[in-house]
Amino acid sequence: MKKYHQYLCYKESGVEWLGEIPYHWKVERLKWSVNCCQNGIWGNDPDGKNDFPCVRVADFDRIRNRVNLPIPTMRAIPKSDSQNHILLKGDLLIEKSGGGDL
Repeated sequence: MKKYHQYLCYKESGVEWLGEIPYHWKVERLKWSVNCCQNGIWGNDPDGKNDFPCVRVADFDRIRNRVNLPIPTMRAIPKSDSQNHILLKGDLLIEKSGGGDL
């Protein structure tokens, strides 16, 4: 953790595997920290009109904690379905299934 700066004061998190956390942080369940939770949408084969880039499990870069989309997977998604599934800055993605090697 040398790449992160040290905080002045720490406290026990109350979570065994987490250990100490900065004093001003609080620990709470993820479900109480989000505005909404929804599944992704896969759509259909690209049609040239309603195509959107989709994030696949294989696109997760677990080393950098980012999504890596050098050549995005495009899928046709009707506008009525896409409006509630467009990612915004600050959105949290959680891998639901599949997996990859670390």
